[in-house]
Amino acid sequence: MRAVRCARVLIAAVALSGVASACADGASHGAEGYQASQCPGSVVRRVGGGDPTADALPNIDAAVTDRSRAEGVFERDRGSLIDRYHAESVSLADGFGRAWTGVNGGDYKVVDVNDFGIVVRLRSMRDCPTGAALHVTSNGPFGSEGGLPLFFFAEF
Repeated sequence: MRAVRCARVLIAAVALSGVASACADGASHGAEGYQASQCPGSVVRRVGGGDPTADALPNIDAAVTDRSRAEGVFERDRGSLIDRYHAESVSLADGFGRAWTGVNGGDYKVVDVNDFGIVVRLRSMRDCPTGAALHVTSNGPFGSEGGLPLFFFAEF
C-alpha cells in the first residue's frame, strides 16, 4: 500500500515535468495527480496563484535559479528531509516564482524568477510545521546559505 501511495505523491499543479522525486522508501516517481494542500500559513507561490509581498520572498541574489545547483542541493538534502519531517516524499519543484530586488528596508520591487524549491509531502495536516518552522530552507532558517526553500503539503 505504501509504495502505491508514494507513487502518487507529486502534485501535478506544482511539480516540474521530469523533475526528481524521492519517497521514504527510496523509490523515485514521476508527476501524477494527488489531493493535497499547502500547509496553513505557507507563503503562496506564483504557481499557486499568489501574489506575496517582498517580506515573504527571497532576495533575488538568494533565489536558486540554476537547475544543476538545485538538483545538487536536492540530492544532498532529500534523505535528511524525509527523516527530519517523517515525510511521505520530497520533490524538486518550482520555487516561489518571485524574488525582491532593491534596498532592504527601502525601495524595492518584486520580480518574476524561475527558481527552485523542495516540496515536502507530509502524511496529514496535523504534521504541518507552524510559525517560523514553516518558513525554512533545506539547510536551516529562511535565508540560510546553500539551501532551497521548503514548501510543505499534506493530504486533506
